[in-house]
Parts: sequence; structure tokens; C-alpha cells
Amino acid sequence: IKCNLKVVSDVMINSPYIEIDPEKLQSYSPMQLTEKGLDFLKEKLNFVEIFENHKKDFFAIIDEEKPKSKYDVETIATKSVIYLFDKDYFQPIKNYIYNNAKESLNTIAAIIGVYVRDRYLETHQEIK
Repeated sequence: IKCNLKVVSDVMINSPYIEIDPEKLQSYSPMQLTEKGLDFLKEKLNFVEIFENHKKDFFAIIDEEKPKSKYDVETIATKSVIYLFDKDYFQPIKNYIYNNAKESLNTIAAIIGVYVRDRYLETHQEIK
């Protein structure tokens, strides 16, 4: 069952139906946050502060799946956002999504996932 759930969650995370806002993410390879994207995470979502206070939660999820590539890290980082979304510290982001109907959890998770991916890879340079 665990293997099947992983397959389903990986497919959902990498769905081509997630809209990428080019003002927030550059769809170069690999995906990169723009300056506006980083400002969005800092100012609108307060995620940078949330992350600094709860980094271990995100990293524990990534570590548990033992990523072998940067792609793995990106996929798991995005899943970690969805997995942790019920935590109290995500309340400001829930409020933002509720008050901004154009934004969806999947789109926000993709943006946050890139940020988490970059922070994780900074501390795990052995991953190629």
C-alpha cells in the first residue's frame, strides 16, 4: 500500500495541471523562484519565517524518503508542504488561500516546494 500511495502522490505533485505563475517561478530547468516569488513567500505568506521555525519538520519528511537526486528532493519537498498543511503554523497560508480564490494549494505548494528544495540542497550537497 505504501508503494502505491507514493506513486499516486508523486503523480499528483507532478501534475501538468498545476499552473505556474511566471512572476513567482521561472520555469527554467530547474524551476527557480523569482524575486517576486521570494517576496511572495516572505511578505504575503510569511513562509520564510514559518520555515525557519519548523525546518526540521520539512527536512524530516525529505530525509525519510531518502532522495537520490535533486528531482527527488523537489518532489518530496512539495509533498512535505501538503503533508504538513494541517499543522497550526500553516494557518496564515490557509487564510491567504481562502481570501485569494485565484490561488490554490497545489500552486502554493509548488512555489513553497522550490524554496524548501533549495534550503534542503544547501545542506545536502552530496545529492547530485
